[in-house]
Formats: sequence, C-alpha cells, structure tokens
Amino acid sequence: MLERTRDALLQLIPADYMGLCILTPGQPVEFEWLVPGPRVALLEQYGEHAEHDFMHKALVHQLKVVRRDSEILTRKELERSHLYQLSRELEPRLEHVMAVLLPVSPGVFAAVAFYRILRRRPFTKKDSTVFQALTGHLVSAVGTCLEMATKETGYQLMAELNKRQDAEVIVVRPPSRERMRSPGATALVEKWFGGSRLHRSGLPQVLAERLDALVRMSATERLEADRWVDWRDDEHLLVRFIELREPDGASAWALRLHEFSHSIPIPDEIARELSPRQLEVARGILRNWRNKQIASDLKRTPGTVKAHVRDLFRELKCDGRLDLMYQAARFLKPV
Repeated sequence: MLERTRDALLQLIPADYMGLCILTPGQPVEFEWLVPGPRVALLEQYGEHAEHDFMHKALVHQLKVVRRDSEILTRKELERSHLYQLSRELEPRLEHVMAVLLPVSPGVFAAVAFYRILRRRPFTKKDSTVFQALTGHLVSAVGTCLEMATKETGYQLMAELNKRQDAEVIVVRPPSRERMRSPGATALVEKWFGGSRLHRSGLPQVLAERLDALVRMSATERLEADRWVDWRDDEHLLVRFIELREPDGASAWALRLHEFSHSIPIPDEIARELSPRQLEVARGILRNWRNKQIASDLKRTPGTVKAHVRDLFRELKCDGRLDLMYQAARFLKPV
C-alpha cells in the first residue's frame, strides 16, 4: 500500500521521503518502520535512538495532531538534537520532518512522517493542513492492512492446526509481541514451565531464546534448530517453531506444542532399518531409559548396549536420543 501511494503522497505534500512506523507500547516500546522507496539508514537504526527523538515526545502528548519540527524547536536547537547530529553521519541526511501519531487499534499506534533532505526549507502551515486532512484516511488504511495481516496469520495457523489436531499453538511476532494462542496452550505452558522465568513476550525464557536465535539464522540453519524437546519420567514435550510470513513482509512465528507419552512405539519405517538387537535397544531409548537400564533389561553389559546405540544412530542418521524420539514421533504422527 505504501509503495503504491508513495509518489502521489509526496506530490500532495512536497517532501523527499515518507515513512510509516507501527508502534506497539510495552517494555520496551517496539518500533517497526516501513519506508517505501530508497532505504533511510537513520530509520533503520531508530529503535536504538528513539529516546532522543523530540518529535516522538511531542506527538505522544498530542495524538492525531500533525506537528512540524519548526513548531517544536528553534533551528539552533534542531541542529543540536541527537537525531539531527546522527543524520549528519548517515545517508540520506534528513533536514526537516513533519509527523503525526495515530491510534489505529487497541494497543497499536501508527506514526506517519514526511522528510525533507539537504534543503533547509521547513514544512509550512499549508503542508500540515493538507496532512491533517489525510489522517482519517490513513487510520482507516493502516487499520485495514493490520486486520488483513491478522486474518492471514490466522489462516496459516488454522492450516498448521489442521495438520496436528492434538497440538497447541502460540503465535508471536518477535521480539516480544504475542499475537494469539490456542485455548489449551496456557495450561500446557504452566504444566511444563510453571515457575520458570518468563520473557516479556509471555513465553518461557528458554523458548524465547530459541526463537531469538532462529530469527537470526539462515533458512538452512533453521532446518536443524526449529524444534525443542523436553522430557520427564513419563512424557515428552515437542515444540516446533514455524515461520509465518505476513503481508507486510514481516514474520510471525507459531510455536506448536505437542505433548506425548515416553512410551513411543517404533514405527515400521524405523524398525525395518534395524537388526533385532538394535530394535530392542531402540525400544529402551524410546522409553527414555539410559544405557544402564537397557543393559539390565536385556541382560547385556553397558559396553555392548553402548555399541548398539552408536550403530543404530549411524544406521538411522540420528544425532542422538532426542532426534530418535523426534523421528519416531514424526513417522507416527507427522509434526
């Protein structure tokens, strides 16, 4: 939407650049800048310097009111400001700004800004009047886009849930905004992570750390790290991390939580790859037994069991016990 309207808006309001920032209040506030046209380095780094933005402070106190930099600071004060000085080091250099902060939906705000570069020609009262007349249309357009994005995420989520009807799902937009969760997800989190330290997103810290790592990985690296498994005496919890692309190009992530018993039967696809003795050892592993327990049950030495474990992992191309459990669960009920 921004790409399609950029040229018309920049003609209507004489400016060189424009940008839309989606703000989600919290600790800390999240700033997501969408800039049509050439990149603006200053806005890409905005989150690190937002506390020094004199425009943001003024807009927060006057929602829905268009403000010009010349109304807030003198020229000398503008040139001494942190963001102006930072802009001198980057390209393009931003000289003047006019912006408005609009409430779009509960807990979501949109800041729309127009910029002039290199020219010391402040925005005029006429410019702000035209801009003010557009604010109602901007609220409607941004709200519609966000609603469509939410619905698209929901459609993708339903498709994933349809694959696993016994799974629970939490959808998060990194780094800390939870979008939705299925009815049983909270109970499952409390059962497995009760008392654990929580991230500001509401996820258990260990899952939030895995998600943060995945966001920074390449698509190839994610293939080896998109699942997390925990186990107790009689149960396992498998968490799959699924990227959901949204219409604005950003990513939400679905965490699909699947709880299953430790007593996992060996699927035919695995059984036919193993010798009878390896099969017995694999059954012990899928009961979450250690080598010593397996050796006692089979009346073999721990050294012999260790050799069987090594051989069956090589035969099945498994990285270890958790990977074998995952492979067995995947064949029984694809996850």
